[in-house]
Amino acid sequence: PPEIRSGPYFVLGRASSRQSEYDQAAAAFLWLATVYSENEPLTAQSTVEAARSLQRLGRTPRARSLLEEVTKEFGWSAAAAEARSLLEQSPSPVSR
Repeated sequence: PPEIRSGPYFVLGRASSRQSEYDQAAAAFLWLATVYSENEPLTAQSTVEAARSLQRLGRTPRARSLLEEVTKEFGWSAAAAEARSLLEQSPSPVSR
């Protein structure tokens, strides 16, 4: 049923990530975050996981954008604390 589809999408994302299929992992995590976003804690964690996958693909600016989004939209969540930590660990983009 639609109300529980977010869980399986999260599992698909994790499985893809463990198999180093980061493009598929990011897609599953982002699908969950955009289509099945009713579960806010899972949506926040899914967005962080999507950012991790994108970082592994070398898409650092997009990953940073997602992490910043989590800190703004879900600042109350454990995923936001994780996102802040990841943002502090990665170098900031060069300003132009």
